[in-house]
Amino acid sequence: MLISQEQLPIIEIDSMNELHNEEIARIAKLYDVAKGKDAKLVFELLNELIEHYKKHFADEEKLMQEVEHPDYHAHKHEHIKQILDLEALQSFLEMTNDIQSIPSYLEGSLTPWIIEHVETWDSMISKFIVLTKN
Repeated sequence: MLISQEQLPIIEIDSMNELHNEEIARIAKLYDVAKGKDAKLVFELLNELIEHYKKHFADEEKLMQEVEHPDYHAHKHEHIKQILDLEALQSFLEMTNDIQSIPSYLEGSLTPWIIEHVETWDSMISKFIVLTKN
């Protein structure tokens, strides 16, 4: 099952919460479209999701650098792994055109990762950033 915005952990920085909610909406749309037969739209939505994550992660990493967060490199590594996973999925789809595999990936891999990442990494850095900037 996909995560709803109500199930997503709330963290200390509103702008990060807004990005997370936007991602949940993007993922839900990709999930719904992938259950259909519009492969072109699935590819477009997946590419948009990847680009969104790249920007989100870059912005988050910039914030961490600004406050000299001690876990910057480990957190960035988590971001890199997730982008690589999404790009691997994109490559798989380009080779197989198997858009029906998207829903199971979103439910079984991406959604649990988001929950864990927000509950641990993003929660920790948002608290650190708020404390450092105050």
